[in-house]
Amino acid sequence: MQSPHSWAKYWEILNHKRDIFGPQKFGAHIIVGMGETEYDVLILVQRLVDLGGHSHMFCFFPEKGTLMDHLPATPRDQWRRVQLARYLIDYCGTRVTQMKFDDSGRVVDFGMPGAELA
Repeated sequence: MQSPHSWAKYWEILNHKRDIFGPQKFGAHIIVGMGETEYDVLILVQRLVDLGGHSHMFCFFPEKGTLMDHLPATPRDQWRRVQLARYLIDYCGTRVTQMKFDDSGRVVDFGMPGAELA
């Protein structure tokens, strides 16, 4: 989309937010379902948590009349896996490095026993 924005600038701003507001008092919104893998999203979530922040997520939904209305909505199963993994990272102390991913970057193991996960 020829955006003037860069990841480096976003992380610079997040570091400033941390310095100004303090740990646990800042965060970032992440859109899920725009071509990234689940692993990609969860690495971002982990990086935010490690920085002292929180992630807030919503799934991509193509609105008619927009430049992206031809793209598919986020698959529900992808959205649910990412939501659960994000909750575990943000609130349960699970780390993305404990999780396992398939060759397509999908979560296949959340890093805890099934009974505990249930």
